[in-house]
Amino acid sequence: MHHFVDGKIGFYISHGTMELLIHCRKMLTVK
Repeated sequence: MHHFVDGKIGFYISHGTMELLIHCRKMLTVK
């Protein structure tokens, strides 16, 4: 169970960074 939770947290962190990168790119292209 603990390993599953760690994997889920890692997935959310990596997914979150991807969302941030995409958002930053959109902001840069708008400027």
